[in-house]
Amino acid sequence: MEGFLKKKRHFPHAGGELPNTLLKSSKRLADTEDKGQTMSRPFEEDMSRNDTIDENALWALLIDLQKAAETTFSRAVKARKNTSFGPLSASLRRMHWAAAFLALTDLADICAAGAAFVYQLQDGRSPWSNELTAAVKTLLKRTRAFIEARASEPAAGVFIDSHDAVLQGPQLLRPVPTDDLKSLFRRRQIDINRVSATHHLTVSQDEAFSHAITVPSFAKQRHKPNKHLTLVYLDLEEQEESLTELVEIFEAAFESSQILLHGPLGIPWSKYRNYTENRPYYILLDTVDEAQEWLRSAGLKGRVVKVLKTPEKESSSDEPKVIIREIPVQHAAPAPVRTSTGFSAEIIEPGEPGSLEPLSGRAGRRPPRKKKKIKNRDLNIRFPVGAKLILIVSIIIIVAMTTLTYLALFFFQKETENRVRDTNLSLSRIVAQQAEKEIVQLFDSANLLFQIGGAAGGSVSLVGDFFDNSQSLIYVGIPNSDMNFSNRDWFRANRIFNESAVLQDIFTERSEDFEKAKAGETVVINVSPLISNLETPVIALAAPFLLGGTQEALIVLADVGDTLAESVRIQEGFTTTVIINSEGEILAHPDYTRIFGGETLRDSAVFQEMYGKGLPEGQLVFRENTAEGSKDVIGSFSLISVGNLGVVTTVLKEDAFSVVDYIQKLNLYMLGAILSLAILAVYFFSFRISNPLKELTLATRMIKAGNWNIAVKPRSSDEVGQLTRNFMSMIPSLEARDRLKQKTETFINRQVAAMIDEDRLPDHAETKNVTVFFSDVRGFTAMSEAMGDPQIVLDNLSEYFKAMVPCVEETGGTVDKFIGDAVMAVWGSMQDLPNNAESAVNGALKMRSALKEFNFSRGTPNRPIFHIGCGLNSGPATVGLMGDQTTKMEWAHMGDTVNLASRIEALNKPMGTDILISQGTADLVEGIYDLVPMNKIKVKGKGRPQQIYAVLGRMDDDFRPRSLAEMRAMVGITGDFGNVSITEEHEVKYEILDS
Repeated sequence: MEGFLKKKRHFPHAGGELPNTLLKSSKRLADTEDKGQTMSRPFEEDMSRNDTIDENALWALLIDLQKAAETTFSRAVKARKNTSFGPLSASLRRMHWAAAFLALTDLADICAAGAAFVYQLQDGRSPWSNELTAAVKTLLKRTRAFIEARASEPAAGVFIDSHDAVLQGPQLLRPVPTDDLKSLFRRRQIDINRVSATHHLTVSQDEAFSHAITVPSFAKQRHKPNKHLTLVYLDLEEQEESLTELVEIFEAAFESSQILLHGPLGIPWSKYRNYTENRPYYILLDTVDEAQEWLRSAGLKGRVVKVLKTPEKESSSDEPKVIIREIPVQHAAPAPVRTSTGFSAEIIEPGEPGSLEPLSGRAGRRPPRKKKKIKNRDLNIRFPVGAKLILIVSIIIIVAMTTLTYLALFFFQKETENRVRDTNLSLSRIVAQQAEKEIVQLFDSANLLFQIGGAAGGSVSLVGDFFDNSQSLIYVGIPNSDMNFSNRDWFRANRIFNESAVLQDIFTERSEDFEKAKAGETVVINVSPLISNLETPVIALAAPFLLGGTQEALIVLADVGDTLAESVRIQEGFTTTVIINSEGEILAHPDYTRIFGGETLRDSAVFQEMYGKGLPEGQLVFRENTAEGSKDVIGSFSLISVGNLGVVTTVLKEDAFSVVDYIQKLNLYMLGAILSLAILAVYFFSFRISNPLKELTLATRMIKAGNWNIAVKPRSSDEVGQLTRNFMSMIPSLEARDRLKQKTETFINRQVAAMIDEDRLPDHAETKNVTVFFSDVRGFTAMSEAMGDPQIVLDNLSEYFKAMVPCVEETGGTVDKFIGDAVMAVWGSMQDLPNNAESAVNGALKMRSALKEFNFSRGTPNRPIFHIGCGLNSGPATVGLMGDQTTKMEWAHMGDTVNLASRIEALNKPMGTDILISQGTADLVEGIYDLVPMNKIKVKGKGRPQQIYAVLGRMDDDFRPRSLAEMRAMVGITGDFGNVSITEEHEVKYEILDS
């Protein structure tokens, strides 16, 4: 203990205010130890024995601390001083961390809040009172209940299921209620989120953690803008620090506001876990230094899961401001506001500045504070109205403009494609016509040259003049004959000085094509690859020619650079036009290199379409491999009858539709601009709707939490303004109804009050199997006379009922009525229970224990010791409303089951017992309790004798009394038992039989 309180570990830049008063409590406790005051230390020694972080050690630590806390409580009760509770605060803080490491968040919460509550008591804020002492006693009883609910088989560890990502923890045999304690802490203005900050957190399987972490708002609000907000993962079993040192590190960091949140962590994949069964834990750090540096300084082994915020000041000027205001109240403090994560950290007290601005600004009132901003995350709203409006308008604009744009572009694209196809086909026709004329003209020129050469006897001058006028002709002749004419000027101009060799190479290489001309075909081929140093393409034309009696091949070589090649080059642009022969050879192309290289289009789809089907012209769309990859091409073709040539015109689809793409991009830009303007307009317009709705939402939550001191100012005269006015007009009636309900619950049980409030009282009675309980204070008449003052009598009874009623409610029972000093309760009437008899007997045993604590500080005439007798009977009973609707109605339980329970209760005094049950109840709890058969009784109205049993305790309770004598000694029953004096009863309602 001394190490925990006095040894302070260094943390880098450990700034920040203590979030509660526990640090002062720890220092005060250390001073108490130094002064040698009475203080229990056994749990400190036990911690040194249990210095490993595993489940058994943590449970052992809880047990040791529980014993130390109970010892401290007993000493404080004997001393009757609140200051004696001091050591209890440190024990509860230690229990808080042990429970948190075990994933018992409810236990961790009540231990942390209990430590703050105990500090309030020992700090001198409250005088000694039985009510506050009983509250501490209830706290310790509840922590013991958690320990007793531990399963016999320890869990394998706190781990994450790899498929469902469900956080597992130590299994408890039964749930332990904590709502009553949390309600007490709220009334004492203790914010559990502030003093505990223990919270289950699961990180979904998102490698980027972009939307995988949801941090509660109360933790985010404590984040300082100049610090790093980081989620850190720890394996507790990996830590080199002992359990004592680890608790010390965590407590010191939490006190200095460096840990904002902590608890069991769910990470469903192995990247952040070393083995399947471990004890994963997280801490949400808010530190000046980065998380890794902080871990190193603290001596902890951990991994950074995600940096949530860095020390950059964020602007929040666009967030709406609160306009809910508080109406000042002189005598009642408003209840704390409940949020989605619990009650808020600040609770407004009368006469002190609150977090809400007053409605009026009259002089003398508290000055107005800065308006608190309402945030959607504070209201737990995932999809606010403003976001929905923006989403709806955006969808409408996007769908409308996208549809219009798509339809317009679709028809425009179709029209463009048709135009492109028509243009391509027209170009192909024009070039085909030009090419046909050029080829025919070449053959005509060749015939004319033969005539000139033959008539002139082969005059060189006439032939030279002819070639000067027909410069595109290179050679005209019939190989292996005297009919051979060549344009020597062309050969010299192209630096070819051995034209005979070049011509011979052409005749030899393309001899097969020329043989086709002898056979009667007209052939046009590309001979450019066979001639070097060309600047323009050259083609060869071969046609049949009758020389004497023999059919030979007339061969014409022509330079087509200024004719065919030029006709396709002038069409160059988006389109490409080429001339090919029936073998696919390119004869004319805008790119001469493809002609010089002897390329062919034999493998292209347009060649197959043109020569495969024999169509004179046509169109198609096909894929073509280009230098930039495979692309769609629109092609058109037209055949030339002379030489079986073809003209092909193509255009890339992306080039043809470039205008369409440009218009599409322009439409997208327009869509973005219009959408942005629309979003801005809706965003600002939505403030007029969403802000009032947020105010109404916050107001309804405050009303739900019981805070009626609010006022919302209407901002408009539309539907939202009318809604605000009507809402404010409803508050007085709702407040009156709430006060009526609260008062009603003090006179009748809560379930009936809830049915009255919700208007769901049954019209007809029904029969249910229930367990009825009656209890009575022994000798209360004599005690009342001894007290004398009626107010003292009522105070004692009220204190007694305050101790007994929770025993009924905690076990699922309902207090039906108080009959003087007697209590009637029923199990199984207002709610279904697995075994209402077992729950009822558990409630009676709780009363036995509660009565011992109740009598602990009693023994004076004005505060006498109480002894009670309890009778229980199980069976059918009529349940429903009884009375006159015009005068008085009452929720009643009637029947023989109720009567017999009342008779059995009266037998406790003559039989020397405190809890008696009937045979019907005993049959339902057989084997669960240690029962002692008593003498049979004969009850008035019953023909057969009734067997009854005394209850010693639960069979699984090793500390139960083992006999009637031990039980009587424990509860303080003395006297001669077995007989009844008829004179003590106004009417004989039972008879005790011998057997």
